[in-house]
Amino acid sequence: MADLTASLPLFRVFFHGGKTIVLTAGNSMLAEQKARVANPGGFVKKINLVKDARK
Repeated sequence: MADLTASLPLFRVFFHGGKTIVLTAGNSMLAEQKARVANPGGFVKKINLVKDARK
């Protein structure tokens, strides 16, 4: 079985307060949801798509 996370893009989620989380997700909304689970109570400031991170 193929590793599905290898085909998903990387997102960098920035929170107010300075915390940053890098994770894989199908789109930016899913990245935000995953980041909120990892950092409950935090407020998302912005989300960036990480380009060419795996080359």
